[in-house]
Amino acid sequence: MRGKRVRLIVAITLTLILSGVLAYQIYYRPYQAMDLREQLAQYYKLENELARIQDENLKLVMETRRLQKDKKYIEQLLRERGYIYPDEELQIMPPQTTAPHEAD
Repeated sequence: MRGKRVRLIVAITLTLILSGVLAYQIYYRPYQAMDLREQLAQYYKLENELARIQDENLKLVMETRRLQKDKKYIEQLLRERGYIYPDEELQIMPPQTTAPHEAD
């Protein structure tokens, strides 16, 4: 009878210790707060990236609409890229350089 009682006490003690360890692992993990901080940092980083992409998307939508409707804007862009009308002549001038004065 005494052997059963000792086994029961040992079993209860081990169960309590195991329960305590499991409770600590579930509720009081030391790295749990660090995980939360890392996740929050990643969330804010992704939120900022989303805002940047949305701004870029808005600019592209506005540029697309302008290209669809504004003929003068299209002409300006084409001229910046070297396009000319068929009846125009393109003259390419070499860049002016100042030659150093030579002493005679």
